Amino acid sequence: MNANKNELQHNTMLHYYIGTTINGIKQMAGAVSFCPLQIIAAVVMAWLLYSVLDLKATASIGEIGHSMAAVQTVSLLVLAVTVALIGCYYKGSVPGAKRIYQDLLRGGVVNSAGEAPLLLKKEAINGKAGNCLLTFKSTGIPLERWQDLSPIIAASLGLYIVEIKEGNAPYTYTVHTVANECLPTKIDWSPDIIPTDQTKFALGEAVTGTVYADIQNDPGILTASATGGGKTMETKGIAAQALWRDYILIVADYKYVEYGGIWSSKGTYIVHDDDGLLWVMQQLIERLHDRRDWLAEHDCRNIDDYNAKYPENKLHRVMLLIDEAAIALDTRTNNKAKKAARQQIVEAINELACTGRFVGFSFLVSLQRPSAEVLSGELRNNLTIRLVGKSDANLSMLALDNADASKLIPNDTPGRFLTNEGQILQGYYFLDTMLRDLPDKKSPAWTFLMNGEGLYHQTTMEEIINKNNDKGESNNEKC
Repeated sequence: MNANKNELQHNTMLHYYIGTTINGIKQMAGAVSFCPLQIIAAVVMAWLLYSVLDLKATASIGEIGHSMAAVQTVSLLVLAVTVALIGCYYKGSVPGAKRIYQDLLRGGVVNSAGEAPLLLKKEAINGKAGNCLLTFKSTGIPLERWQDLSPIIAASLGLYIVEIKEGNAPYTYTVHTVANECLPTKIDWSPDIIPTDQTKFALGEAVTGTVYADIQNDPGILTASATGGGKTMETKGIAAQALWRDYILIVADYKYVEYGGIWSSKGTYIVHDDDGLLWVMQQLIERLHDRRDWLAEHDCRNIDDYNAKYPENKLHRVMLLIDEAAIALDTRTNNKAKKAARQQIVEAINELACTGRFVGFSFLVSLQRPSAEVLSGELRNNLTIRLVGKSDANLSMLALDNADASKLIPNDTPGRFLTNEGQILQGYYFLDTMLRDLPDKKSPAWTFLMNGEGLYHQTTMEEIINKNNDKGESNNEKC
């Protein structure tokens, strides 16, 4: 069996050398235009060479000189062809191809015969040396296997893998790679990164450009990482874009310290416990139903359709951010009241996630470990944009259904994330002080939660007082 493998590998390398030489010939042929006269000239020159050698040989050694001249002529022609083929091989070869072959062989990226993929072509993308498209030839390794092996290929080459797909020729595959140092480790957040499209949010920068999330199509965004991975900064950078666009922003900050006074002064409504979040969810469900009925009455399919028809009476988009969601959504507690409250919160979030997109509701979830006990299957399915930073294999599996983040995201680079689409990006470096240029305003979220938008009923001050009193009495009974 080993002998067969060695023979196959020998044949593979032979085919590689032949193919590389032919590739060089094609490149030279493409660079120089041949015509029949050039071919005739080459034949005439060979004949003249033979004639000169023949005259010299016959003059010195007689009739035997004819054979000697023929042998010398053929030898010179073979030498010329050999030199030309060697030149074509080097013209068609890719620098470092043999080293890459050996690196992939060491990494175990081989077919059943033990053959590693052969590099046929290396192209810089957009003129950037660290951003390359590598074309490999490989028999017996299907595309799905290539994609499964992408972390091992990345480790073998010392590069990040952006995308792997089939090439134009049979048995070829193109691998989009970027150098480890292509992405900066810090990119400052600024209002300039905010897209003009009201539903698009800039998530960070990849080697291919800015990565966006469109909440019209993907209303739920999840950020997850181990401590120090930069998930809070990433989440704040997204929330700040919502504030800048005059979204109604509601934040559940169970740690009490992440979203300070500057967020409140810019119009954010913040809650810190189960009672506050449960009340918010109950109000949001009411607003959800109001908007749904309102759009139906006005024959509008979604909020964008309505705002286009009635620009003088636009509906604001709403974003709910749950920081450290493992606290807010974990129903595993022996406290019956707390358990019941969190179950209601989870049910409300599931309804919001499933039906809120078309009326302008979206949400952000940030946590360290998105386990099944915290994120229900229904909610997980609606978190269609997922960003995973510094993590172990378990965290990566929970969030992305694979362990790629633990292999591709360095532990010493805060703000580096892997998306569920396989993109590696550097999130923006955000500080709360970056909100200073945003005008202060009274919380529109409070008015929205209490009164909606006047679609059906404006709550009177007396009703607000009674509602708050009822809430207080309910809290006292729990105590």
